[in-house]
Amino acid sequence: MQIKTKFSIYFLPILAIILNVYLWEKISFPYSNPEEVIGYYSFFNHSHFTDTIRYVVFVSTPLILFFVLFIFLNKQECLKFNEIFPNTSFRKNEKNFQLNLIFYICLFILIVKFLSTEFPKNDLDIFHEGQLLSGAYNFFLTKEIWKNTYVISGLFMDILNANLAWSITGNESIGAYRFFIFFLQSFTSIIFLVLGYYICKSFNLKKDEEVLFFLILSIVFLYLVNSNVLVFRDLPLACLLIFCLNIFRSHKSNLAICFLLGTLSIISLLWSLDRGMYLNATLISFIILLFFMKRNYQIFFIFLGILFSWILFYLLIGKGNFLLFIDHSFTILKYMDLQQGVIYPAPFSDEPNATRGTRNLLLIIINGFFVIFTLLNRKNNIPKETKLFLVILFILSFLFYKSGLSRSDAPHMKQAISFHTILFIIIIYFNLSNYLKKYINSNGLKFLLEKKIILILFLAIFLQNNISFQHMKNIFNFKERYIKFININDNFFLKENDRKIVNKLKELTKNEDCFQLFNYHTAYTYLIKKKTCSKFTHIFNLGPKKHQYDFIADIRQTNPKFILYETTPESEISVDYNDKKSLFLVYSFVRPSKRFPYINEFILKNYKTLEEFNDWIILHRN
Repeated sequence: MQIKTKFSIYFLPILAIILNVYLWEKISFPYSNPEEVIGYYSFFNHSHFTDTIRYVVFVSTPLILFFVLFIFLNKQECLKFNEIFPNTSFRKNEKNFQLNLIFYICLFILIVKFLSTEFPKNDLDIFHEGQLLSGAYNFFLTKEIWKNTYVISGLFMDILNANLAWSITGNESIGAYRFFIFFLQSFTSIIFLVLGYYICKSFNLKKDEEVLFFLILSIVFLYLVNSNVLVFRDLPLACLLIFCLNIFRSHKSNLAICFLLGTLSIISLLWSLDRGMYLNATLISFIILLFFMKRNYQIFFIFLGILFSWILFYLLIGKGNFLLFIDHSFTILKYMDLQQGVIYPAPFSDEPNATRGTRNLLLIIINGFFVIFTLLNRKNNIPKETKLFLVILFILSFLFYKSGLSRSDAPHMKQAISFHTILFIIIIYFNLSNYLKKYINSNGLKFLLEKKIILILFLAIFLQNNISFQHMKNIFNFKERYIKFININDNFFLKENDRKIVNKLKELTKNEDCFQLFNYHTAYTYLIKKKTCSKFTHIFNLGPKKHQYDFIADIRQTNPKFILYETTPESEISVDYNDKKSLFLVYSFVRPSKRFPYINEFILKNYKTLEEFNDWIILHRN
């Protein structure tokens, strides 16, 4: 490609990025909130569509320009449309004994890590873990899912994970739940290791380069898992990528994998609602690519898997629960941004997290440039099937970043960019390796590869990052540690103030069938071993006015004697609701009385203060 052509292809997209920075604040949609959902957006009359449209415009404009310019200005190196989609089987790689050996060594290291790592004994997260424990305990007591528990994150997340832990261990404890989560996170490491194995096999690299690429990918994957950037909620997405890669690489076989891929449609939604939405949207894109590849039989088996799994789910839970599942899911998706949303920082501004937000947007665009260039360029040596896989990975990454748009605090943006990070590492590896081959003494590089020095170095890094040698002795007493951990009294995981209020609530509610909170310390209902008096176990996501009225109806019916109200005002962090920066820092702590005014009015009308205990207000029914 000539320098002049290169300049022409990249100049306008870069100019579009600069223009989009200026247009960011100009893109705004009318604020509409008929259900009176109170959250960060509502304080500033910010439409929950605005950030998504800004994101799509900011990213898509330079990518579309780059795509069009590459086609028209670089016709000699550009593949034609019909050449993009292969109609022959993928050429299978020769067996790589080194790669297989390294893979099993890494797998063994992860198993050793699982057996030797200390179990998580940190204080209970009353808010986040409380959501999962209290919802699960409601089901444990009532055996009703959607009727008695409003599922927010997904059936598995809110209900089944803790119940599976309790069923397997035979112990309804925090320790049992924590161990199960610990196991799932360890299993997540293994699945992403498998994903790395299949990715490196798809590029037709030389054997030594294949091993090196695998080790680099594995180190990155496991760093993301160990940092809780990739979590067990992402397991369906990892499976999606593994299945897609295997289907691309096989022309007529792997129909069973096609069927399994189809079943992920409902499994992912039940596993985690937001991940399920990203997966299903990506699945549609994948089916479209298979259509252009004329893989009709594979499409048929995917649809067969989708149809079978949805029908089976319907038959297992019945019509009533199925309709509740649909209603809950659509309502959550409709109001999620209004409930939890934080305005995404303008690129290159001084707003909170603007640096991270800008960096993420630029990374997405860079990845898009690379994928388009790789897809259309006929001179690179990457198999066409692998190019299409990179397209799927980009689509999934692009959709997944939505979770960082609606909740643009640092932790959520870090998680949201995770799959783009994976794609970027692939980009860096290939560009850097080509640079090394071209500009560095090839004999020296060849020597390092032949003598396995580089491979040994990266294997050592992998080992160091995943095994603590001081904990190796834990392997031999794993069973004893496991039994002891799942039997730890729940009080062990509580702070002193939490223990005091829990003991107080146990005393008050010993003769009550249910107990209701009007605060965000959701774990308390689990800790006192009571079901909630409303199906809304986690009121933070209660949201729309309709749900407030539903909550009131539940309270009228169950008529709880006591309600644990908010903390006293003196103990609340001072929040200026008119200041964007101030509210950003503590947006989760908007008081329930302010977030849910209809419920608050009902409670204050029908309940009076019994006592104040450790800054908590305990209410008694009039």
